[in-house]
Amino acid sequence: MNRNKSNKIRFTYGDQFQPEKFSLLEIIRLCESCQPDRNRLEQEILDRYFIKHSGGSSDSVLANDNKRKLAMNCFLSLRAYQLIQNTNDAGSKYQLTD
Repeated sequence: MNRNKSNKIRFTYGDQFQPEKFSLLEIIRLCESCQPDRNRLEQEILDRYFIKHSGGSSDSVLANDNKRKLAMNCFLSLRAYQLIQNTNDAGSKYQLTD
């Protein structure tokens, strides 16, 4: 097995959180303006970055579900990269990290 491959850290949700899709400064400002409400942040992410995703789908329920999942995955990426952290056990509140 290739040693370099085994040492790499892989973030599960990284595909939704790429420099081509997001400006780091913009997403941090968005996190700051929406804190501490996770639901508000996820909705803002959906509205700003994923609103046109699945636009060609004839199933609007499925398309909306996909958009919500992309926004949630972005939130999880922000947390995995430790840009934000949960502030309650339910995970509904967050704050920016230092």
